[in-house]
Amino acid sequence: MLVILPSDHYPFQQNRAVLIDPAGQVVWTYDKTHPTPGPESAFTAPGTGIVPITDTPFGRIASVICLDMDFPRLVRQVGQAHADLLIAPSLDWDTAKISHAQLASVRAVENGVSLLRPSGDGLSQAVDHQGRVLAAADSFATDKAVFLTSVPAHGVATIYPVIGDSFAYLLHAGSAEPCGHGDVPPSHSGRATERRSAESHVDRAERL
Repeated sequence: MLVILPSDHYPFQQNRAVLIDPAGQVVWTYDKTHPTPGPESAFTAPGTGIVPITDTPFGRIASVICLDMDFPRLVRQVGQAHADLLIAPSLDWDTAKISHAQLASVRAVENGVSLLRPSGDGLSQAVDHQGRVLAAADSFATDKAVFLTSVPAHGVATIYPVIGDSFAYLLHAGSAEPCGHGDVPPSHSGRATERRSAESHVDRAERL
């Protein structure tokens, strides 16, 4: 939810997720770590970057907000804490709704969690830990963007929370082609050309 702060100076507002238990008690609040560049970032202070995770009768629940899902290092906290369900409330625009929803699904697979992604504008989805879309509703295509579904209540362990993108970096480094033995650095090539030119001048002088 958007929280307007009673202040005449920055920050003027917070983009905040709140978990409330059945007794009406606030379990935790989470402020968006990465406010969207533009008006939101101009008025909203970023959160601490600590993802809240708590045990519930429905498993271990975690939450981030919207653009936070674009940052795998932040979301890795979910897998490292062995969460079961990640809730990521979002607000998209029509041209970005599909790509953002797909990227959010990747985060679920990386961390072995079910994902519930309600979107005020955009593509709301429920996704399991294998990236399978269990339910979806597009607010731009219907006036009733509501769905009822079930998601797995237990996450699975994956290697990604442990190693992150290290494996991808190693693959990239291993694909780099070393210079061949016959390659001559430009500076050496220049010296070789000068040496051949000097030898040619000496040879002509000796013939004269």
